[in-house]
Amino acid sequence: MQFPSREDMERTLNTMGVVGPPENEWKYSNVAVSLAGYVVEKASGEPYADYVTRHILQPLGMTATRVIPTRDMPSLATGYGERTPGKPRTVRPFLDAAYMVPAANLASTVEDLARFAELQFRNATAADPGTAGGAQILKASTLREMQRVQWLRPDWKSGWGLGWGVLRRNDETRIEHGGAVPGHRTQITLIPAEKIGVVVLTNAADGQPGHYIDAALKVVAPAIEKAVKASHPEAAPKADAAWSKYVGTYSWEGDVALVMILDGELCVVDPTDDDPWADRTRLEPVAGVPDTFRMKSGGQSGELVRFTLDADGKVVRMSEPGDYMLRQK
Repeated sequence: MQFPSREDMERTLNTMGVVGPPENEWKYSNVAVSLAGYVVEKASGEPYADYVTRHILQPLGMTATRVIPTRDMPSLATGYGERTPGKPRTVRPFLDAAYMVPAANLASTVEDLARFAELQFRNATAADPGTAGGAQILKASTLREMQRVQWLRPDWKSGWGLGWGVLRRNDETRIEHGGAVPGHRTQITLIPAEKIGVVVLTNAADGQPGHYIDAALKVVAPAIEKAVKASHPEAAPKADAAWSKYVGTYSWEGDVALVMILDGELCVVDPTDDDPWADRTRLEPVAGVPDTFRMKSGGQSGELVRFTLDADGKVVRMSEPGDYMLRQK
């Protein structure tokens, strides 16, 4: 457990070689994560531990977390080796990660990591784009990019974002990251869509945090979700009465679309779809721009839909990127 110093590691980087061509295999690299930490240090002009403490831990209220823990920390759990029949567990040595501090040295608590999980749940909305600063520390768009699949495994069920593993389990998307040092195994798993997370810290070399996480998400998460929905029932969207003028049938060269108000939302429906309800495009009005809506779902999500009115104020056309349809009735 004698790790090289940062200076020693930097001298060997150019002699490490490569194991395959770029963009061919995905590999987790503690060396790469450590280098990323030192890039932060170089760019900011602050020592890595100071930067993380000032710009991440303190704004999030993670007061019990240490970037560089010490042997005599009262809160530091003792790490133990594997269980061997008939023998006591051995105490594993304190880890000094040396050059690998950015990749493997953080000491934290369940409470502090819950605060880190809360950061991951801060999504942007039209009213609040989630500007970085204060307890936000990152833009919501940056958080989404971290949680988005950047590398997809061949099974199409899992991959990696930026710092997060991403996987599909049943009908939900989870993001997670685990870690292990001698005598400790940990994992944090989050379901961003439900804003539910599980943090498991174990102080044994044969700890299995994934088992606890799966059990918690199977047994506890549904109860939490049910309780939250009962105490904060979602108000059904209320349609604007003015939207009724857009409702109707639109067509062009044989293509047909229905503009309807469904569950309090203005929607565009293709009646020829196999599942018109699931494939409907939901529209959201663009503030300050009359007769203009932004698509909230569908293949052109984010694009604009515009309705054209004649001199009598009657809707005669619906336009979307690269196409338009005329109102029939």
